Amino acid sequence: MTEIRTKPFREAHLDIFHVADSHRADCWAAAKQWHHLGSLLQAGSHMIDGRIVYISCFIPTTPGVVEVWMHPSIYVPQYKLAVIKHVKWWLQDVAERCNARRIQTWGDTSAQSDRWLAYLGFKCEGVLQSFRPDGGPASVWSICKPSPASLS
Repeated sequence: MTEIRTKPFREAHLDIFHVADSHRADCWAAAKQWHHLGSLLQAGSHMIDGRIVYISCFIPTTPGVVEVWMHPSIYVPQYKLAVIKHVKWWLQDVAERCNARRIQTWGDTSAQSDRWLAYLGFKCEGVLQSFRPDGGPASVWSICKPSPASLS
């Protein structure tokens, strides 16, 4: 199995982060936001053989709620199974470290993004108009633990 190594995200990683042109604006906008948030969040660069396969970040927003970002590189198809396994592990780790009952994210409204997030266990909650850095819409997704009240 291919091993993914995680390093703390540094802005210099953007120089070696190869991403599809359609995702470049979102990635760079997110990285600038991460820089401004500083120590409030946890960002990582996930690498195989010196190549960044995805970058990620999370920040607790309210008690029990965590916002996550994941940006894939052009290398994800080459290492698909290793990346899927690692992202699922990472989401579980984030949930445990933050005692999260809800993990939320957003994606572009493409079928590819929708399939990826659904495969990871996220449920689509709707679409936000003019949300992305380029002014485009974004779909909002979450993974929620059942609340005690919903079990009674």
